[in-house]
Amino acid sequence: MDVIISERVRARGAFLTSTIVKGAIIIKNRADILEHSRELIRKILSTFSIERLREHPILRAYRDFMWRLGIDPTKKRPSSEALIRRVLNKHEFPLKNNIIDSANLASAETLVPIGIYDLNKIRGKVTLRFAYTNEIFIDVATRKAENLSGKEIVLADENKVLHIFPHRDSALSAIDDIPGKVIDVFIIGAGVPGVPLSLVKKAVELTAKYLHTYANAKEISEVKVHR
Repeated sequence: MDVIISERVRARGAFLTSTIVKGAIIIKNRADILEHSRELIRKILSTFSIERLREHPILRAYRDFMWRLGIDPTKKRPSSEALIRRVLNKHEFPLKNNIIDSANLASAETLVPIGIYDLNKIRGKVTLRFAYTNEIFIDVATRKAENLSGKEIVLADENKVLHIFPHRDSALSAIDDIPGKVIDVFIIGAGVPGVPLSLVKKAVELTAKYLHTYANAKEISEVKVHR
């Protein structure tokens, strides 16, 4: 899938990597994912601390980018930082189903925010652009609609917002929590100045690898770079 980066967004230095994974099967409560998450919790607890988390150069880059947009990252955190903070605060890793878990595991391991979407719910071309004033966004967690201010950068298809860059996904393109359902998955990695392209590519590749391992996905497209 081609992704268009608007001139205004390109001028800010934001970029994406993406791939499509076909034939992923939604499965809940996989023991191997639970064990993987436990190992990751141990690694996070031994590597990071709440007090110094914001000093990490990768997380710092995402925070600085959000500040430059006029968005306070202490209130609306980059999604990868939010994951790490949850582990540090609660000593637990959020598990939903194998599709979402694969993205969260890869994001926590690379510190790169990852968006993961049901390809069948995306309509037409996809663009990374600034939001329109009062454009509607429906949050994946709360399912509530809100009006955007216009200072946010969003990933959108031809009729809806998929993602507020780089921290929140929409309910309208979310992965269904229906065990046994077979879906094609669109994965994006969010890049900003100060974060190596190689790391953002790795985050998407790792997500695809986990979908192969944990969701029996058979067809994985080459990772694309959009900038």
